[in-house]
Amino acid sequence: MARRVAKVKRSWHLLPCEELPDGVNTPLHEPMIWFSADQKRWLNDNHHAWFPPSEVAQLPAWVSQYEISRLLFGDKGLQHIQVVSAAIGNFVWAPELSNVHSTWAYNEPGFEIDGVHWYSVEHYFQCMKSKGMSDHAEALQAFQNTTDPFHAYQLGRKYGLSADWEQRKESVMYEGLLAKFRASADLRKILLSTKDHPLVQIKPDDECWGAGAYGKGKNLLGRLLGQVRSIVRQETEGLPQNVPTEEVGREGAGVDDEPARRMPHRLAHRPPSEGGTP
Repeated sequence: MARRVAKVKRSWHLLPCEELPDGVNTPLHEPMIWFSADQKRWLNDNHHAWFPPSEVAQLPAWVSQYEISRLLFGDKGLQHIQVVSAAIGNFVWAPELSNVHSTWAYNEPGFEIDGVHWYSVEHYFQCMKSKGMSDHAEALQAFQNTTDPFHAYQLGRKYGLSADWEQRKESVMYEGLLAKFRASADLRKILLSTKDHPLVQIKPDDECWGAGAYGKGKNLLGRLLGQVRSIVRQETEGLPQNVPTEEVGREGAGVDDEPARRMPHRLAHRPPSEGGTP
């Protein structure tokens, strides 16, 4: 039996970064997504008719996830967000929080772990699948030869899979995420601007790392980002005033460096998702 979803008023709702409700003193009335200056430049450069120029001019800002999903995927996209929100509660997200950027353009800044440079969390995560296997050295070289997180996702299926991967994968993802946000002051600012709201990755086809089809998925990426947010907040608030924020956690940081992508041709045929990872 089809799930009935209440109608949502189709009106733009944009908020400056600092005005996102904290959810405690001021409630968050709908799911929101952060569009940064990077997204604004990309939207301006690509002249996407579905995103009104008058609204692009107001970015960077928090934007209604309802409206964005409706613009991209019609009523089906809107209904999906409503279903997820009904299951989880009102949540927030930002394209920069994803590991693979097939929907929105973002150039991962990269990071280091144990002296090795990684172009993205996806590179690190996928390469660690073969750790301990005979082809791991070959895999490591292959991941160093591509800057594209989606290509890294594809490479992760080419090399051996260690027997203990299921036991290690969450800690590997956490280590990569923590290094990513420790290495970039701009990313830390975005992460901390989400206050204490649930972080939810909209991936209808992923019940593990995303929210899944009905908001019943494990949403592991969002949960791990919530843990990273707590650590980063503690580290940032504990800094002396004269220490540059870029130095936070540098000693423990180990790691999509590519031109802004075009909107993929397949985008119109699927709900919002950044792909990659499983």
